[in-house]
Amino acid sequence: MTALIKTQTQLVEQIAATNELAAVVATRMLNVFNRSVKTFSNHELAQLAALCDAEMSIKLGIKLAEAQVFIEPEVLNQSKKKSQGEAFFLKALEQHGGGYDTSGVATIFGNITATAVGKKRKNHQLFFLKVAGKYYHPKFQFDNHHKITKPFRDILAILGTKDQMAGFQLLTSTLEVNNGKTLPIYEILKGEKQPRYVYEQIEKLARRIDSLCG
Repeated sequence: MTALIKTQTQLVEQIAATNELAAVVATRMLNVFNRSVKTFSNHELAQLAALCDAEMSIKLGIKLAEAQVFIEPEVLNQSKKKSQGEAFFLKALEQHGGGYDTSGVATIFGNITATAVGKKRKNHQLFFLKVAGKYYHPKFQFDNHHKITKPFRDILAILGTKDQMAGFQLLTSTLEVNNGKTLPIYEILKGEKQPRYVYEQIEKLARRIDSLCG
């Protein structure tokens, strides 16, 4: 493997000698090659060592390096943003009690199937967020008996057509209730019964999510 990398390094030096841009491309190519070659089997290494067409190796290396230099940063930035967004959401979710995955919710509802959980999501009977391909069901929507109260279900019916993250932000925002306390909206919806105007105010906020986000 060491000999193979040394040979590839010599080929790259031929490219790097031409101009600065070629040097950047060649350096990136070496990094990609070195990462890739570590995953080769002994049989594959033997086949690579038997290659004698240096010109073809250089051309192939340039193509690989160009793809990494000019495409990889954009892909990495998108991936980084997604990772940061996911981390931010998970931190916020944890601050508000965490969440259940699909199997956890299925257990709460009496060991129903994953399909049944999906149906509840589709029918807006369960609040969830899909982040990085995973379903998260905030625990805060359930009361102490693992039930979703009617006031909460009424809001879920409205939020079902709204942006999920905007819905999460609404439910975790605070509102002053009848006794003068300021509570997260999810606590109001599943807690002690409030005057009707409190629920109407929350419903109004839920319906206005689109205009507020826009």
